[in-house]
Amino acid sequence: MKILTDKFFVKKSDIKYHSKNLYFTFTTFLYSFIIIFIGYNILDITGNYFFLDSNKISFSNKSDNNSYIFFAQTNNDIALFPWNYYKESLPLSKEFSSEENPEQLSLNYNHILTIHDSIDKTFNDIVSPELSVYLHNNNDTLYSIVDFDYIFDKLLTYTDSDGEQYFFYSENKSIQNETYNISFSFGRNLKLYSFKFTKVHSDIDITTDAISNGYTFLDQLITNGNVGQAVPRIDGLTFNIMKNPSDSYQIIESNGEFLLVSTRDMVVYYYDPVENKFTGFNHIF
Repeated sequence: MKILTDKFFVKKSDIKYHSKNLYFTFTTFLYSFIIIFIGYNILDITGNYFFLDSNKISFSNKSDNNSYIFFAQTNNDIALFPWNYYKESLPLSKEFSSEENPEQLSLNYNHILTIHDSIDKTFNDIVSPELSVYLHNNNDTLYSIVDFDYIFDKLLTYTDSDGEQYFFYSENKSIQNETYNISFSFGRNLKLYSFKFTKVHSDIDITTDAISNGYTFLDQLITNGNVGQAVPRIDGLTFNIMKNPSDSYQIIESNGEFLLVSTRDMVVYYYDPVENKFTGFNHIF
């Protein structure tokens, strides 16, 4: 039996054969699409599961030596609070330090002495033994290096939208033929936010090898449980790093240095990979 279709005579068996081919082609494409769709979603879900916290400060079980250390890099320099206000801050107005109207004072010399006493221990912990000897022989101290007698002329201040006032000090100092930067920040309530004393390095000093070696050294300090003896003392803070097995830490590379974030102490510690030493801290509030 033959069927007449549009001027062509086609066998019925040929129609069945081509219909089967179309069916198998369609189902092949359909199953391929389903497999690819399911496979993609499985990869997406597992990828999110494994990498979700790779760049976040988080807690994890210290069952593996490196399970509680997270590392991240950033191309942008990080300005920790309240240093994110620093570029908008203004020179301290004389009214803040004037002794003529004590009832209107926002900041006075006794407040400055309180800040000095808060950071003096930290400074002495950061200074290397060799530099400490040099300072001692020259009767230099943190007070004389910063020149706290005239610090009102060097402070910058910023007042946020809530009326909170922040003060900033940052200057380079030449000590023993080397350039060091001293910086600290605090609030009107005399809460110390940060302190840092670090050698100013050139771009030649901050090499890829220096960064890599610095990270290895810092990682070993944490892994071996020795970082507690290496970080500087902070006034008013009982150091707890590495004392709790559930603690986790993040190491962030930024602006040629490392930031060690302690989730337990809520402190960021600055680490110089060239000198392989901690250079200061920044509270997380």
